[in-house]
Amino acid sequence: MTESSGKIETIDQVHGIEDIPTLIAAQENDAEQMADLRSSVDNHNKDINELQEQINAIRKLIDDDEQKLIELDETMEKREVEIMELVHGIDTASKLTSSKSKRIEALGNAKTKMRPGLGRLGGMGGMFGGFGRSNAGSKLDKPSIASRLKKNF
Repeated sequence: MTESSGKIETIDQVHGIEDIPTLIAAQENDAEQMADLRSSVDNHNKDINELQEQINAIRKLIDDDEQKLIELDETMEKREVEIMELVHGIDTASKLTSSKSKRIEALGNAKTKMRPGLGRLGGMGGMFGGFGRSNAGSKLDKPSIASRLKKNF
């Protein structure tokens, strides 16, 4: 029942008796559409949750791989130091730092000192070195070991 201008009227008087079944059918249709939309939203939410689980699993794999890379890098640095200790002695290896450029420099200095005729200390020979401290010929003809190592890294 509705009230308009002080007079009480029923729905069938306002819309006409033949409109009531149409209104009921429209209301039922709206209810069906609403149920379909709710079902669709629920399905989308399930899909979103599944995708979120997959994203989280991928993030965990990435984190695990990053951790493995860090561990491998640390292991490689330890092995480099062990190799330096074996090849050049403990003094040189103890001078090494974690900085790659400083490791290269230390390696270059160690090799320079150990190979006569190529380093600052002079030595027994070399291509043009001979005895004494002058080794200009070898330095002119060959790039320093440190610079060759820097090119390789």
